[in-house]
Amino acid sequence: MFSDPVLRKSIFAGVITSILVILFIQPILNLVGKIIIWFGNNLYEGFNNSLYKQAAFGLNERYSFILLLLFVSALTGVMAGFIVGIILPNSKEEKKSSLDKVNKKNY
Repeated sequence: MFSDPVLRKSIFAGVITSILVILFIQPILNLVGKIIIWFGNNLYEGFNNSLYKQAAFGLNERYSFILLLLFVSALTGVMAGFIVGIILPNSKEEKKSSLDKVNKKNY
């Protein structure tokens, strides 16, 4: 079973790769995950505290403007993606097909 040299190389490479991942890559991924969670918690906590503070003072116009701005920018992004993704490629195909017709007529 293990007399095949290709199989032995594959198993050996798999074991070495597993050890390298466990020793080097896994701790880096754990650290990055902890940093992302820490940053997200601090960001959420700061946003939540400012939200409650401004609600207590009666200042709620800031967040309504931010939500309106977020909605308008998302709508603009969707429309731009629609134009670039659907309309422009179709117009390029129409131009290409019309150029092919012209080239066929000339030759």
